[in-house]
Amino acid sequence: MKQKISILVLMLAFAFGATAQTIGDYIDVLYLKNGSKIKGIIVEQVPGKTVKIQTKDGSQYVYKVTEVEKFTREEAIVEAKSSNTTKPDSLKYMNNYKAKKKGYFINIDALFNSAGSGLRITNGYRFGRFGNLGLAVGLETLNLNYYYNHSFPALSLNLVYSGEILKKRITPFYQVEAGYGFSMDRSGYGAFDGVYAEDYDFYGYEERTNYGGPMGAIAFGVKFHTKKKISYKLSLDAKINSNFSDVTSYYPYDPLSSFVESYTYKDFSARPGLGIRFGIGF
Repeated sequence: MKQKISILVLMLAFAFGATAQTIGDYIDVLYLKNGSKIKGIIVEQVPGKTVKIQTKDGSQYVYKVTEVEKFTREEAIVEAKSSNTTKPDSLKYMNNYKAKKKGYFINIDALFNSAGSGLRITNGYRFGRFGNLGLAVGLETLNLNYYYNHSFPALSLNLVYSGEILKKRITPFYQVEAGYGFSMDRSGYGAFDGVYAEDYDFYGYEERTNYGGPMGAIAFGVKFHTKKKISYKLSLDAKINSNFSDVTSYYPYDPLSSFVESYTYKDFSARPGLGIRFGIGF
């Protein structure tokens, strides 16, 4: 009895199939006993034996009547809307983000540079995608390659301007900064080799008072936005640090004497460097 009913349903489906295919208002749906669902247009039916259905991509499938559980017909417009949503869904991960358009922001950056490394916190205001202006406060080292002490800690203060090139979840970005590093270790000293009269070796002695100096950097990298308005940054940067200092050098009167002669002068040293930085923004 069930088989006769199925045959009758399929015959009716085939009778209306040509009309549905012509006007494009409906689409046939076969529900198979194995749980599968096939959508398309019924193009051929052998009573009591098989039914052939053609899917949207042009593929044709043949099923035995005993494999079919039921048949329905749906509006093709509903199906079209459903298929249109599949393409954006495939890019859901790429488009599912929320970049802050305007307003206050905070960035935390870790710097690893041959001219000096450290940690900075930037507070600022975002005017738009191309304009982010902030003030960065950091604790970092200044590497200036003095023979007595090649690095010392400094408190940095920088004005930072940055922007994003693309309106995308992942975008290149640029950053320019200029400021000053205030030395937190004023005293420095060290010994150095020298040559005295008649080729005698002797040692000199030097004391410095470090004040810090101007600094600046240019950075280019990649910025990753998330759906919670949190961003991550990875970039390369070219950096320069400098230091003003008062120097007093001591020299022996002769190779066997103690330090008895000295003179004082002012010194300015600067060192460029390359490095990377990682940041997180809120």
